[in-house]
Amino acid sequence: MSAITKVFGILKTIIAHHWCGLACFEVVTKTRAPKPTAHRLLETLVRLDYLPYDGETKKHFGGLKFASLGCRLTFRSCQLHPALPNEMAGRHPPHL
Repeated sequence: MSAITKVFGILKTIIAHHWCGLACFEVVTKTRAPKPTAHRLLETLVRLDYLPYDGETKKHFGGLKFASLGCRLTFRSCQLHPALPNEMAGRHPPHL
């Protein structure tokens, strides 16, 4: 499995539990990633400010920096294609 696949697996798992947060061992359990790999990737995502880390609870949370990527994409897509979501059903997203 490639590193990028592991990163996105971790991100998807953290985002799915962003209100309660996840500790490293929970990420390992849910993603089945090796503990050293999960720990290294989580540390990198925290250092890059994509995942906030609460040192008291030792949990990782979904971050605004990561969410802003989706917001920018959504905003840009709406500028290019101002159709309602119902009208967009079945269409492929534009190549940005």
